[in-house]
Amino acid sequence: MPIHENDVGTAPDITDLLIAITTIESRILRVVRDGAREIALEELTSELALLARDLGRCYRRVADLRDRRDLSFTTQRKLHRLQEQCIWLYRKSHKERSFFKKLSLETQLRSLISHDAFGVYQQLLNAEDEERRLAAHDDASLAACLLAEPETP
Repeated sequence: MPIHENDVGTAPDITDLLIAITTIESRILRVVRDGAREIALEELTSELALLARDLGRCYRRVADLRDRRDLSFTTQRKLHRLQEQCIWLYRKSHKERSFFKKLSLETQLRSLISHDAFGVYQQLLNAEDEERRLAAHDDASLAACLLAEPETP
């Protein structure tokens, strides 16, 4: 999409932000791939924290540009998309940090307790997950679940 002639001054900023955000996304995905190869948790979380900081800088710059009143519709849409991408990447980086932390803790727990005890612990976690899923339903979805229950025991 072409930049509106009034937006010429913001075009380099948007291009620079797009490059920076795309680079951050690539780095996050690389960390996720590398994490599958059992890289130290501290290294993974440190890298993801640095990426979140860089992402915060980009997000603030996008927000500053979006506050300008002299932007065309097309430029506003591009900035909105960059803002959405930043939020998505921020969420992704935090989810990955949590995933790797939980994975490390699970490995540590497995080494501390018996296989049977770990199995009971897994069943407990599954029961809690089911409880959370049920609590998240509204009345309409619970009514649909009730209707889907089999009539015979």
